[in-house]
Amino acid sequence: MEQETKNRTTYICGICNTKPEQLSHHKAHINSIAHSEKKTICEYYIRRYIVEFSFLVNNEYRNIYLQDEYNIDKLNVTDEFPTFEDWIVQKSHSIEQKYNLKNISDQNFWINKYNEETNKCCDYEDKIDRILFLDWKIKYLIKEAETIQQTVKKSRRMLSCEIIHKINNNEIDETFLLNKFVNEISLNDKKNETKVYDAYRQFNILKEKNETDHDLNLNETQITILKNENIICETQHDLNGNETTIIRGLKKCNINDKNLSYIVYLKFKDAFVCKPTTVETIILGKTEIQTKELWFFKGEEITEDKTREIFKTIKKYIIDLLHNCSALEKKTKNDFIKNLKIPNIMSHLTEVFMS
Repeated sequence: MEQETKNRTTYICGICNTKPEQLSHHKAHINSIAHSEKKTICEYYIRRYIVEFSFLVNNEYRNIYLQDEYNIDKLNVTDEFPTFEDWIVQKSHSIEQKYNLKNISDQNFWINKYNEETNKCCDYEDKIDRILFLDWKIKYLIKEAETIQQTVKKSRRMLSCEIIHKINNNEIDETFLLNKFVNEISLNDKKNETKVYDAYRQFNILKEKNETDHDLNLNETQITILKNENIICETQHDLNGNETTIIRGLKKCNINDKNLSYIVYLKFKDAFVCKPTTVETIILGKTEIQTKELWFFKGEEITEDKTREIFKTIKKYIIDLLHNCSALEKKTKNDFIKNLKIPNIMSHLTEVFMS
């Protein structure tokens, strides 16, 4: 479930500031009358305000209507107002920002881009060439701003918030969370040996077919990597062509503690509260003030830290839960309980309770 919602792509129209999450909806917007009208207005403002394109407008006429607009703006401001020249520059920047125009200030870049796109040369000092180039650039800037693809990779924190949100809305129950814990449990046992063998075998097969991923690292050593579940196989070639294969495991980022913290939250979200609290301590005669996350029982006065008592309650609950979990083998239960580290779980739980 978490993998399916890990990345989210939004298609932004910088002209209209729309952000549909489906490409089909974005394309429908681009072909709409509303977008066409705003696109025309955008082009009008580019030609009217952005300094670079003033060459396309009669300079005397442009200065007259901009001077009138400047005088009106100046009348409405009591504080210090910029000079006419600075005001034009500010207007120019504001239009670029409003319509998300990526107008980088590198003339050579744009001339080269114009040559690539149109197969035409541009002599910027030639009046006709310059007009054709600036007309093309306006259309190019607008086209680029029409579709801005933004892919957001959700952090584990964001995914945690989604799960907590579903727990709070009663969309997830204990059975679901317990199954999630059992299905994703990470243990150090002999199964890893099989995974290593399978990964290594698959690695060699793919290497013969040249279907592995290739990267070049900073010291110019070529590395071929294959990822199979929690195993990474690497073949490294140094500059002399010598080959070394490395097989190593990947850590699962405390997935056990995180999944248990969700179960504990479901059970005790209406019983406990975790709050950042200012604590004053005296060390060697010096007073230090720190902010710590302290635990309390809901409904009681927050006068005394109940962390130890709550830790004991949670530990007993987890042990009882594991003992009664029929989906886990007896040996797995015993090994897991033996290596149970409540402070690690509480670290995740603190994040969950305060999300």
